[in-house]
Amino acid sequence: MNWQWSPTKKQFEKRVAIETKWELAKMRLEDIRETGYVPAASQQRQFAELPHMSFSEYIGQENAVERLRAAITAAKRTGKPLPHCALIGPAGMGKTSLASCAADSLDRPAFMTVGSALTNIQDVASLVDAVNGGIAFVDEAHDLARADLPIVSGLLPLLQDFMLHTETGSRPVVPFTMIFATTTFGLLDPAIRSRMGIPYELSGYTAEELSQIAQFHARKQGIISLPESVAQEVARRCRGNPRMCGNLVGEINNFTLAAGGKDIILNDALKAFSVLGIDENGFNKTDWRLLNLLKERPCAISRCAGYLGMDKRTFEEIIFPFLFNSGLVITSSKGLELTTAGTELVDG
Repeated sequence: MNWQWSPTKKQFEKRVAIETKWELAKMRLEDIRETGYVPAASQQRQFAELPHMSFSEYIGQENAVERLRAAITAAKRTGKPLPHCALIGPAGMGKTSLASCAADSLDRPAFMTVGSALTNIQDVASLVDAVNGGIAFVDEAHDLARADLPIVSGLLPLLQDFMLHTETGSRPVVPFTMIFATTTFGLLDPAIRSRMGIPYELSGYTAEELSQIAQFHARKQGIISLPESVAQEVARRCRGNPRMCGNLVGEINNFTLAAGGKDIILNDALKAFSVLGIDENGFNKTDWRLLNLLKERPCAISRCAGYLGMDKRTFEEIIFPFLFNSGLVITSSKGLELTTAGTELVDG
C-alpha cells in the first residue's frame, strides 16, 4: 500500500498563500520590466558595493555556511530570491564576508550600508533600488531600533510583499534579498525579526581555523610567506576574532619592513606583540585594568565602561565578549564579577 501525504486545510491554505504571494511578486517584476524602471547611477553611488568572495575562500563557521549554501541552491532551483536572513555574532567574526559569499554565489549585485544610515523609508527605498533584485546588506542592523516607527512599518511590506510605501505613493520593487548583520538581534523590532527566518549564529573559531585565517590575510596583504609559527602566535593572541587576526598580521609586517627585512620571522611577531601590549593569551592592558578592578568588587557594566574611558556599547561589543567567552567574568545581579578562573588568573 502506497502512503501519500495529505495536507490539512490549514497547511493547504498556507501553501496557496505562499505561492500566490510569489506569483504576485513575479507579476510586479514583469510590470517593472515593462515600464523600464532602472535605478539611477546616483542611487547606487550612495552605498558601498559589497565585494564578492567565494565560499572556497571562507574559513570556519561550517554550520552557517552549509545552511546558507543550501538556501542559495534552493533559491536557484526555484527561481526565487534568497530569503531574507540575519547574521548574528560579535564584531569581526565574518558576517560581512559570509554575505559576500552569498553575493558571489548568486552572481547578483550587492550593496551595503549600516543601520544608522537608514534614517527614513526613502533611504531604504534608495538601497533597494540600487541592488535592483540583488542583495541589500545592512551591517549593525540593530541601529534600526533607534529609527522612528515609519521605517519599521515601511520595512514590513517591503520584506514580505516587495511593496514599497513612501510619502509619494506605493510601488512594487524587484524581488530582492535583505541580509541583516547584528551583534544584538534582540534589539530589532519583533515584526522584523520574524521576517528574517531562523538567524545564522556565528560561533567561535578553532586555533587551526584562526591560523588558516592568518595565512589568508597574509596572502591578501601581499605577504609572500608567513611562517606557521607566526600564524599560530597570531591565532593565540587575536582574541578568537578573524578581523583582529588580519590586523595583527599587518602590524607584524610593518615591524618586519621597518627593520629592513623582507620575510616575516617569529621575532618580528613577538616584538609587535610586546609593543602592542598583547600577551600570549590575547589580553591587553585594558583587559588587565578591568580584571584588577573586578578583583576588588563586582561592578556595573556602565561603570566598567566609564572606568576604561569608553562608551557602554564599545565595552559590550569589544571588551566583554572575549573575557566572558574565556570564562573569566560573569554577569550577576551585582553587575560584572570575576569567576573563580578569573580570580586565579589575577592572583597568579
